[in-house]
Amino acid sequence: MTKDDPRIYDKPGHLIRRLQQISLALFMDETKAFEITPVQYAALAAFHPDSLAELEERRAQFRMRRDFLYEAL
Repeated sequence: MTKDDPRIYDKPGHLIRRLQQISLALFMDETKAFEITPVQYAALAAFHPDSLAELEERRAQFRMRRDFLYEAL
């Protein structure tokens, strides 16, 4: 099978893997000065004020659901 063969697009799993490899390479290139990994970046992003506000909003929603279910039981 050559790279011009259209059958290559019948099973795009390998393309998704290649896309992930490219995105990781781009991330690592953009953050090489900081020497940070994607996992470390995600952990730091969790403490961003916007993320914390969303966390509190979800916590309140879960609390309301819990209270509703507790009364229903």
